[in-house]
Amino acid sequence: MADCRTGRQPRKRARQAFTLVELLVVIGIIGILVALLLPAVQAAREAAHRASCQNNLRQLGVALQNFHAAHNQFPAGSDETRGLTHSWITHLLPHLEQETLYQRYDFSRPWNDGDATAGNFSVGQAILPILRCPSSYFRWPGDTDYGGMEGSSLSGLSFGIQPGQAWVAGALITTTPDHPEPVNLASVVDGTSQTIMVVECADRETPNGVWASGSNCFVHENGPINEDLLNGIRSYHPRAAQSVFVDGSVHTLTQDMDLYVLGAVCTRYGREVIQWDK
Repeated sequence: MADCRTGRQPRKRARQAFTLVELLVVIGIIGILVALLLPAVQAAREAAHRASCQNNLRQLGVALQNFHAAHNQFPAGSDETRGLTHSWITHLLPHLEQETLYQRYDFSRPWNDGDATAGNFSVGQAILPILRCPSSYFRWPGDTDYGGMEGSSLSGLSFGIQPGQAWVAGALITTTPDHPEPVNLASVVDGTSQTIMVVECADRETPNGVWASGSNCFVHENGPINEDLLNGIRSYHPRAAQSVFVDGSVHTLTQDMDLYVLGAVCTRYGREVIQWDK
């Protein structure tokens, strides 16, 4: 409609829109912001995973202390005194608030007796969140990311399974008819605050990575942590792995720690004099 005072037609306003250049600039800014925020988000997520993992290990440490108070010894890492190969976790179930699973488990039969619907094997298929590190990748029935420490030769102990040798020098050892006694506090001569009891071993292949299996304990022999894909200390925390010591304290092992020190804390009677960053 014309302006009655001037007789001129009103001008239409130009439509507002982004030019291609402006759109590209906005997309670039958003990309930069995402690139800046993503590492922080990932770091926060890993910090939460690490705290959850530490809490799992702390609870395992308390359960092991309670077991020792009740039996005056720790459970065997693998109980093979009758050739049945029960893991340390099967004995620990009542102290992990898993009394029902414990009552269903038959210690007179092998750990893998039965199938997925009945017998010890079915019990061992139970998923126990306390045994899973949030940073691990794979999940299967009955899996665990934590294993018992049987020993190490990295600090100089000789290879072997005889008393005084490396492969029975840990806190959770394999018991056999020839060596039927598990470890107690009195035999941890290096000190309870200097000796690992349980450590991360994330995503071990079955049966090693099943909590009911007696293979869920191991010797750490092959160099730094996070390198041995089968039996060594391994986690998905960046350059680190969590561990619980005999006194129940939880500490972080680093990928660049001295191998002699690593071997020393994996054993209970090497009589090493060590100082390390806890």
